[in-house]
Amino acid sequence: MRFLLVMCLAIAALFCSGHSLAQEDPLFKTYNRDIDKYSFTKNFILSISYYKRVADRLKVEEALKLDGTSDIKVIQKFINDRTLDNTELRIARNYLIKFTSSRNGLIQQVARQSISAYDGVLALSMRERELWQSLSRFKLTGEPEDFNEKDFIEQQLSIAAQKKEADKMLLSASMLIRIVLLSAERCGSEVCQELALSRDERFKLTGYLDDFSRDNLEWGIKPGQTPIEGCVAAIREVLEDEQVFISKDK
Repeated sequence: MRFLLVMCLAIAALFCSGHSLAQEDPLFKTYNRDIDKYSFTKNFILSISYYKRVADRLKVEEALKLDGTSDIKVIQKFINDRTLDNTELRIARNYLIKFTSSRNGLIQQVARQSISAYDGVLALSMRERELWQSLSRFKLTGEPEDFNEKDFIEQQLSIAAQKKEADKMLLSASMLIRIVLLSAERCGSEVCQELALSRDERFKLTGYLDDFSRDNLEWGIKPGQTPIEGCVAAIREVLEDEQVFISKDK
């Protein structure tokens, strides 16, 4: 796995320095073979769509937290939201499981990294639900008597910080999608065919993005974007930029 990670970094460096160099490099051809690329990218986008639902709920909750956590109905909403999170995080990871054994080594790496991020958020979400359930019992019954609201808040802040780290893992995985989509085949004509996708496939994948995220962002990752927006913008940049990425005509 360490060797594969080093390989990913090497490919990334080649990608930044020029696509033709990446296509000539033997590591690129060995570990980023033109296998599973459309199917994997489709499933990755669909998995992100479920993770976006989790992120959207958290965004709504931030406004509710400003009003305090004394309202039992608000507390119950947080408990219910974490239950929904758990379901959708499992769906998100399930879209990628089969690709952990892909014959494309880079796809394997991206799938495993994304699943690790989802699993991390899932564990944190389950822990957070337990905390809200404890607060709910305390508000309703006064039990447990040793419940400490200051400790509750500190644990919530710790969970939020750890979720941000998981978001970074997912964002870096989406950046590797840009490299996954490069064709391992050497350009065979003056009109360089650099992506392992047809124009029709790119159009379909863009449609999957549009289904859950409006096309209102500049391409590429920009300051101030949420991790989900960054994932979408990075992938959209590859799929829509006809001037840089020329697809294979099939």
